[in-house]
Amino acid sequence: MPLNLPISRQTRRRQSVAHTSRLWKCGQRGFTLIEVVLAIGIAAGILMVVLFFYRQSEALRTALLQETSRISAARLIMERLSVELSAARRSESFQQGLSGGSDNLRFVRLDFPLLSSWTNQTNLVSAPAPAPFRQVSYSLVQSTNGASGSGLVRSEALLSRRTNLVVLTNEDDALPGDGNSASTNGLAIEQLQFLRFRYYDGTNWLEAWSAPDLPVGIEVSLGVQPLPPELTAEDYPFEVYRRVIYLPNHTPVGTLAQAVPGAKEGP
Repeated sequence: MPLNLPISRQTRRRQSVAHTSRLWKCGQRGFTLIEVVLAIGIAAGILMVVLFFYRQSEALRTALLQETSRISAARLIMERLSVELSAARRSESFQQGLSGGSDNLRFVRLDFPLLSSWTNQTNLVSAPAPAPFRQVSYSLVQSTNGASGSGLVRSEALLSRRTNLVVLTNEDDALPGDGNSASTNGLAIEQLQFLRFRYYDGTNWLEAWSAPDLPVGIEVSLGVQPLPPELTAEDYPFEVYRRVIYLPNHTPVGTLAQAVPGAKEGP
C-alpha cells in the first residue's frame, strides 16, 4: 500500500521548473519549410481565383455599360427622327423640302414660335410672328484614318428670310439684318458607325430622294460597327436597329410616281 508522503517545497519547485521548460521548448519549435510553402501556395491560389472573378465581373460590367450606351444612342436618334419627321413639310416660301441619299438626309420641319415672339413687353398681343422653319440634316461621317471623329452627325439651322435671302443661322443667335451667313450647331454620336435611309413612295423603296414632295415613309437603319469596305449596305453583317417612320405630311401616292425623276429603287 503506497504511502502518501509529504512533498517538500524544494521538490515542488523543481517539478514546476521542469514543466515550464518543456512548454517553452514546444513553443519554440515553429513551422517547417513544407508547411510555409503550402500556406503560401494556398493563399496565392485563393488570391488568383478572387482576381479572376473580379476581372470577369469588371469586363462584364464594361460590356453591359457599352451595350446600354449603344442602345440608348440608337433609341435617342430613332425617337428624335420620329418626332422631327412627323413635323417635316415642304416650305413653299423657301422652296425646300426633303432630300437625301442612303447615308444622309436633309429636311425642313416646322416649330411653333415661342410665346415671347407673339407678345411685346407690355404683354399686349402684337402682329403674328413668322413661323420658324428649321433645316435639319443627318449624315454619316467616316474618318479616313479610322480614328475618332467618325459617327452619326446631326445639325440644325434656322431658316429666315431677310430681303428675299434665305439665311441659315444658329438658333441661339440673333437674326442678322444683312445676313448671308450660315452657322449650324452639330451633334455627333460616335457609338453609331452605320447609317442607312430608304424612302417609300407608296409603291417602291428608293435609295435616294430628290423630289420636292415628301415620301410616304422613311426606313432608318442604325448600326454600331462600320460597314466593311467590301460589302454593300444590304449585306451589313452586324446587328441593326431599324425603324420605319411614317410622314403624315406626305404627298398622296398617286402624284409621287411623277415626282421622283431618276430615283434608284431598292429591293
